[in-house]
Amino acid sequence: MFASLTLARRTPVLARSLQTAAVRSNAPKRAQEQAEAGSSGPYKYPYPYHIARTSRGGEPVYEDFVRGGRQRTLIRLIHGDSRKLLQDLRTTLFDPMGVTEQELDSRIRLPGHIDLRGHWRPQIVLWMRERGL
Repeated sequence: MFASLTLARRTPVLARSLQTAAVRSNAPKRAQEQAEAGSSGPYKYPYPYHIARTSRGGEPVYEDFVRGGRQRTLIRLIHGDSRKLLQDLRTTLFDPMGVTEQELDSRIRLPGHIDLRGHWRPQIVLWMRERGL
């Protein structure tokens, strides 16, 4: 169990620092090689937005009750174009269900956060999984 710790302690400090420096110096070379090869890299998404996962691997979609018992749904960890995500949600999820924009009362609160009226977590999570987000 502690074999890696004892091995690291036996290696002189200078040798360990040289090993980490070599690992750090290879990263820019790999990025440059990918750019020269025309590769789009591992972070290319099919949509102009991406919804990252939480630290535990779940979807960052939360339900909340605010003053007066109103229900809200919050989507967090959005990278990219939040307006395009909101537009896609309206056209592909809420319009077929018959939900109007006034009923939805959606807004972009902060960069990377969308706030919706009502509890929509199950529908949004299913929509995200179907699209591979």
